[in-house]
Amino acid sequence: IEDCTEVGDLEHACFNAKYYCTYLFFVGKPLLDAESKSSEQIATIDRFQQTFQLNYARIWHQLNLNFQGKAADKFLLIGKSFDETEILPYWQETNNATSLFAYYLAKLILCYFFQDYQQAIIYVRQGKQYLSAAVGTMCSSEYCFYSSLAMLAVYPVQPKSELNSLPDEIIANQQQIERWANYAPENYQHKDELITAEIARVSGDNELAAYHYDRAIAEATKAGYLHQSALAEELAGEFYLSQGKTKIAGYYLTDAYREYEQ
Repeated sequence: IEDCTEVGDLEHACFNAKYYCTYLFFVGKPLLDAESKSSEQIATIDRFQQTFQLNYARIWHQLNLNFQGKAADKFLLIGKSFDETEILPYWQETNNATSLFAYYLAKLILCYFFQDYQQAIIYVRQGKQYLSAAVGTMCSSEYCFYSSLAMLAVYPVQPKSELNSLPDEIIANQQQIERWANYAPENYQHKDELITAEIARVSGDNELAAYHYDRAIAEATKAGYLHQSALAEELAGEFYLSQGKTKIAGYYLTDAYREYEQ
């Protein structure tokens, strides 16, 4: 960002700034720290009057605020940084695919973490229309991950002997995440493990699910993805609760709570 600014390339300086705001959220930086750093970048973008980058960065800043409870409705990206009711019609009218994809991804993540899975699936479908606009960015891989989790959240658990074929999207996403994990395990191994655990859960293979939940937690922790370690702990806890194993579920859910606090 500083290099671009020094040579007068303000447009690309602001492009870097907007992605910096986005990736702060994706890598799981503590919300208060990410909010502060995002605010600095947004002020820079605003000063250089780069409207496209400014509104894009504000999506993720507002998502951060929603997770902190600083929004009147946690499911709506409306607050001091962003108002979806004002900007969304304009983006749709101008077919701003990049921003629309980011918006639907942010809403997918929001609804998934707050467990409105049916609404999350709606955002999976809406985001898919604009997926090509995010190729080559971290947004596309985050969509791949969270869209699979959302679909698996609503998929009925079935005995192994009666399991129907999983949706093609889940299978394709899993194969893609596995490929990424082979090249960059520090960024994708925990994602691969968590999707595998969720597939095992809906397949009725409890032993395999338990193994991969623990692997997901360990890999996410090792790589520093604290929010996704917390998510893996939470999903493991709910998995054990569904089996009536309340004591072991309590351990996982307590750890999830502590990590979410961080």
